[in-house]
Amino acid sequence: MYNKGDLLQYGNNGVCRIEDIVWGMAGFDMGTQYYLMVPLSNINNRIYLPVSNDKAKVRPVISKKEAEAILSKIDELKEYVIVNEKQCETIYKEALYSLDCCHWFELLKTLCMRKTSRALQGKKVTSTDERYFKNVSTRLSEELTVALGEKKAENEINNAIEAFENCVIM
Repeated sequence: MYNKGDLLQYGNNGVCRIEDIVWGMAGFDMGTQYYLMVPLSNINNRIYLPVSNDKAKVRPVISKKEAEAILSKIDELKEYVIVNEKQCETIYKEALYSLDCCHWFELLKTLCMRKTSRALQGKKVTSTDERYFKNVSTRLSEELTVALGEKKAENEINNAIEAFENCVIM
């Protein structure tokens, strides 16, 4: 069980703070306890997650030590191999919804390399790639900001993007 004030990575909602733990209310099961969560990216939003929901994609935000460990091995991360354009979104979704920062960096690397490769071929970035790039970079930014602070997180993500874009073999 998580506690009031904990920061969690929750599904599509990004990093959320547990504002309270409440019992059901109008429209909810009165006998069920809920986490009342607020996404850091949208403080006007309220999310009610049943405490007993063991199927929800939720985990604590990584620590500074965990973030530094991931960043220290960023050069070793592999990109996803896309054999068929039709499988892109499936691969992207699996990586994004894994809630694993290493998978997120691998997805970011894949997207950066695809962007550079397509540019070298005179092609534009696909809308799917743009959408997932924005999503994964936002999630990484939120997570690393909590773990490392805003300025350091921004620098690390920008450095990773620059390095990934330069990975394309010409």
